[in-house]
Amino acid sequence: MPKYFFHVTADQHCHDINGSECSDDDDAVKQALLAGTEMIRDFGRRSMIGQVWEMLVQDDDGRNIFTLSLKGTVLAAA
Repeated sequence: MPKYFFHVTADQHCHDINGSECSDDDDAVKQALLAGTEMIRDFGRRSMIGQVWEMLVQDDDGRNIFTLSLKGTVLAAA
């Protein structure tokens, strides 16, 4: 199976040097979305406010496959 790398940038850059095997690009995107959902759940709403978080998914050849960006913002009540 092909290997994909999930690099995360938040307060600092976390370069994935090990990678994970996924069946194809679509599976790698699915894994990124699941990881993003888990991070939101783990950090909670309040800790996401004002934070910018990004995950870049690359294949084994270094091609950018997908980017997931999250930013927590409080909107004023209408």
